[in-house]
Amino acid sequence: MNYHFLRRCHRGALASQRARPARPAALVVLTSLLLPAIGTAGLMGPAAAGQPNPTPGGDNVTLLGGTHWLGPGPGTYRLRLGLHASHPAEETVTPILYGPLSSRSQFDIARTGEEVDFLYQGPSIPLAKLHRDKAGGYDLDLAVNRPDGLSLSRTGIYPVQVLLEDAGVRTAPPLTTFLVYAGTDAASFPRLRLALVLPSLDEVTATASSLGGSAFGQTTLGVNHPSGASRGAPGAGAPVPGAQPGTGAQPGTGEPTGLVADAAMLASQPVPVTFGIGAAELNALASGTAAQRMALVRLRAAVAGGDELLPSTSVPVDLPSLVASGLGRDIDGLVAEGAAQVGQFLGQPPSNKTWAFPDGVDSQTVEELQGMGATQLALPGAALSGLPPAFQNLTFARPARLRNAGPVEVYGADPALSAELGTSAPRAQWPLLAQQFLAEAAMIDLEQPSDIRGVVVMAPAHHAVPLSFLRRVLSGLRDNPLVQAVTLDDAFDHVPPALSGTTPLVRDLVTVRPARPLAGISQLGTARGAVAAAGQVFGSRSPFVRQLSVRLTQSLASYYSAAQRAGLIAQVFGEARSQLAKLRLPAGATVTLTSLQGSVPLTLLSSSSAPARVRLVMSSEQLSFQAKRFSEGPCRPVGFGSEQCQLTLVRPTTVLEIPISVRTPGVFQLSMRLLTADGRSQITASTETVRSTAFPDVGIVLIIGAALFLAVWWARNARHGRRAKRLVPAGQEYEGSGYEIRGTAAGDPAAGDPGAGDPTVPIRGDGQ
Repeated sequence: MNYHFLRRCHRGALASQRARPARPAALVVLTSLLLPAIGTAGLMGPAAAGQPNPTPGGDNVTLLGGTHWLGPGPGTYRLRLGLHASHPAEETVTPILYGPLSSRSQFDIARTGEEVDFLYQGPSIPLAKLHRDKAGGYDLDLAVNRPDGLSLSRTGIYPVQVLLEDAGVRTAPPLTTFLVYAGTDAASFPRLRLALVLPSLDEVTATASSLGGSAFGQTTLGVNHPSGASRGAPGAGAPVPGAQPGTGAQPGTGEPTGLVADAAMLASQPVPVTFGIGAAELNALASGTAAQRMALVRLRAAVAGGDELLPSTSVPVDLPSLVASGLGRDIDGLVAEGAAQVGQFLGQPPSNKTWAFPDGVDSQTVEELQGMGATQLALPGAALSGLPPAFQNLTFARPARLRNAGPVEVYGADPALSAELGTSAPRAQWPLLAQQFLAEAAMIDLEQPSDIRGVVVMAPAHHAVPLSFLRRVLSGLRDNPLVQAVTLDDAFDHVPPALSGTTPLVRDLVTVRPARPLAGISQLGTARGAVAAAGQVFGSRSPFVRQLSVRLTQSLASYYSAAQRAGLIAQVFGEARSQLAKLRLPAGATVTLTSLQGSVPLTLLSSSSAPARVRLVMSSEQLSFQAKRFSEGPCRPVGFGSEQCQLTLVRPTTVLEIPISVRTPGVFQLSMRLLTADGRSQITASTETVRSTAFPDVGIVLIIGAALFLAVWWARNARHGRRAKRLVPAGQEYEGSGYEIRGTAAGDPAAGDPGAGDPTVPIRGDGQ
């Protein structure tokens, strides 16, 4: 009883208000006080997002489309409605127009369905009299600046409500949208620059072949995933067998998604958009179906038509995580390779000047990007420090200077508009949300219509942008009299930075998501060394080495788990070492030399099908080496007792006759090491035994001379010995002399010698 009474009082108040020229607020006060008191606040409007919700009876009003804006002069504001009425023969539709809004805070209040200053109520129209199109939508037209309609001259944002009623009683929550009117005065004001940034296009599934061969089969490459990737990650980090790039549908909506749909949308809307796309996605499209290859053509046309490409890496990686892992130097190579591949597919490579991070970024990563030429960053508003009070009254719509980052300028993406890009609302509500998005952007412009200002609207991380919603937004931005769509680079170039006094406003980075090092990379350095060694031996451009390099780079991708990453790195390392192990040296051989100069036969084995460039190093302290050139390459002595050979092995067995010289006969060790071509890594090592039985000529001369000397000495010794025997009496001994003469001396009295006692042979003693 009270419900019907209040509803009829409300209609009577609206009808009487239409006849008054002023805009009283009595109705606002009445409804704000009485309706919540009786628990009918839900009847005043939808939830905070301005989305109509069906009532228990099932009646509801939805927006299917309509006029985005009206220019000066006469026009028709059309709303295409979806109506569900329990009693269509009895129910009516009533439009209500409210006064222009003066601030964004008023806009937020009006969007929730709360009534503001009343301006115009149209007639209640029976549903049966509304024009119904083939798709089932109802067209509701409001005449503007016509004799039979409402009169508007002032540029502004006018809330519009559509009521579904039965006998004067609302049967559904009112639909709240906005009429954007640009009067003659709008032409003299600069339009708000709006940069629409899509850091990544929609999800795409790429096969392993498009990535150079994955150890884990097919891998889903997606975008905006909670893994924290700056450019994409799969839904669960797991392969999706049989999936094709750019196919599928928005869950629960049936709307096509993926790069095929995205490319068609971008190519069909001549409105500047800033987007990012990686080489992996483009490779997948290039090797896909006819529709996917056509999507590549459309993306190329979109870029040629003015869309801006964001920098990307060759595989989707989390740049802050790379920096935190000590892999900051890898970023330059990843970005350069990604730019080259994207440029090859889309006609022009992205510039490293402007970057966008929907997840935020840390100062260390900013330093790395600065070294690559980055001077402009777009970040979420929450990733930057708060604004001074002087900038808090109106929407902050200018770039600022980033503290301690040299000349780097930063834009904080508008949080409200950016959140709408990542809406998770049902598909039926997307047209209304798109209409409200465009009206809110125009409201920002009218806050300070005479100033040059700009906002960045960036899709939030880990949320896909509904395609129909985005298409409607781009359509409403085309030729919009209050909002000008620009690229992110243009927003920086044409919107003056905010000033705090006479100096640029400085903002600090706020860590939204602390960077965590990549897990599972403990063997990365060792694996890189093995791949580099294989590149030195088999050539860095050989298919095998290139595949290993791609897979090792791919291991840094953010869509891998720690275990998958560690497994892939270990597999690459094992394959590189296995390939190098196909090169072998003989072990334990013994070579016998019978002359002072000869050659040592060395056998090098290779079971690789590719030519191998190696360095052979031989050394021995007792051997001398000589220079020689073989068909496989030259050998030359290096220092004392060492030789190096630069060889290219093309046959399974290569035998080299290494010329050597020995100094002396004996058994010697010949050490051999097989190295990479640059000599930095050892492939294998071995030792041979060299036995020499030859004597040098000078040795023979010395032996003969020694023999002759001994012979002469013995001959002389024998002759002098016999003479001494005759001169010295036998058995004679002299005290203190140390000599004893044995036998009978001549003149010995005992022997009856007549000359006895006459010392004819003087013998010298010790004391003489």
